[in-house]
Amino acid sequence: MSTHTVTGALDFTLDEELAIVRDLASEVFASRADVDRVRLIENTQDGHDRDLWASLVETGLLGVALPEDLGGGGLGMLGLITLAEQQGRRVAPVRLVDVVAGAAFPLAEAGDADQKTRWLDPLLEGRHIVAGAWLTDGNGDRKSTRLNSS
Repeated sequence: MSTHTVTGALDFTLDEELAIVRDLASEVFASRADVDRVRLIENTQDGHDRDLWASLVETGLLGVALPEDLGGGGLGMLGLITLAEQQGRRVAPVRLVDVVAGAAFPLAEAGDADQKTRWLDPLLEGRHIVAGAWLTDGNGDRKSTRLNSS
């Protein structure tokens, strides 16, 4: 059994770019995901607020985590976590983490040029929502999968 000793304080202060993302996301979610709006969306739509999603697209927040060469902000997982934290504060009804972590990140990392253009460009423009899919066995457990492109 090994033990690790932390001798200094950990610094969780956001850098300037992430602080800007946090502040903008807080503003967007506060103005678009108050309690009444969240209830309305959950009772009248499929649990996904298309107007809020459009605001995330318009402000560039949707792509903040994706690589810059693909039209994103280049802030990676820390960008997504910063954004998701603000979403969680409002319980904002959008499929942010599912879409970005479950589909957009894998496409950005492993997709070919055609797949990136076909799926990520429309996502960042607000024309598509992409989702990851997993194969499962009869018990609902994920099977081993791999991504192929041709």
